[in-house]
Amino acid sequence: VRVSDLEGTYLEWLDISGLGLDDEAAWNALLDAGVWPSRGSQFGRGGEGHLRVNIACPESQLSEGLDLIIRALKSR
Repeated sequence: VRVSDLEGTYLEWLDISGLGLDDEAAWNALLDAGVWPSRGSQFGRGGEGHLRVNIACPESQLSEGLDLIIRALKSR
């Protein structure tokens, strides 16, 4: 997973295209884990294979959410 540089926002882009999962499989894995990021494809062409995650939250909550994302994507 590659993380994009932040550009003055609290919305982080995660490039998951290198994981070999199609968008639907990744999305379902995250939903099953209780995580609801935004699909990159919602934001237009070229967003496929990406997730957008809101990181404007307490560090403990962010850490927990990222752990859930990691476990969910590894399980697929």
